Amino acid sequence: MERWKFLWRGYDGESEFKQMIDVVRDNTMVTYDGQLTLLSQARYCEENNIPGDYVEMGSWKGGCIGLMALANLKYGKNRRTIHAFDSFEGLPGPNDKDFDDHFVDVFKIKKKDNAWEKEPIRDLVASQRDVESLVLDRIHYPQEKTRMYAGWFQDTLPAAAENIGQIAILRLDGDLYVSYMVSLEYLYKKVVKGGFVIIDDWIFKGCRDAVNEFFTRNGATTPYLSTSDATTRYFRKME
Repeated sequence: MERWKFLWRGYDGESEFKQMIDVVRDNTMVTYDGQLTLLSQARYCEENNIPGDYVEMGSWKGGCIGLMALANLKYGKNRRTIHAFDSFEGLPGPNDKDFDDHFVDVFKIKKKDNAWEKEPIRDLVASQRDVESLVLDRIHYPQEKTRMYAGWFQDTLPAAAENIGQIAILRLDGDLYVSYMVSLEYLYKKVVKGGFVIIDDWIFKGCRDAVNEFFTRNGATTPYLSTSDATTRYFRKME
């Protein structure tokens, strides 16, 4: 039995959450705490009528999109549109802002090896079919409410963002500076008041720099970030 099944964090409805986590366990690397927090956020949106879609930038095999779909089916009165973005080729090449000792340790890549943007690192590779088999075939979320976008974010987002309305949860899991910056530039303005923004990769310098620079460019301070687990932060958009 998986170790997480013996854990208990005291979340309301945690027994129900465990059942949902069991459905997606092979499709995510997010920690137990990270999954609990996401489910709690999605349930809050459903029970308090926070409007908007669920969007994930960097979906890998679809585990977190699957959790949001399950939460909508369990707690929501109406089906939301869910949007899953991923290159399905792994991570793009990093730029100078991404490199620090921790990044090098995790990805085993050095500046002199860098192939730059649009040349994949070939790490964290999944297929679109991985997401489809979970969300559509196993969870049975309505296909007409499911959107998947294959490609680098800077290529897919400009057109896709025009067809995304309000966002209730924006989950960012792109690892790299450019992935975070382009996601925030196109989508943050669509997050509704009271909606959630989740930053999965706070442990990486590129992620932190992108988030802080985005708010500075827009004349604001970075919101207070709550901690979900060692790598993940989140906040509610209150303006």
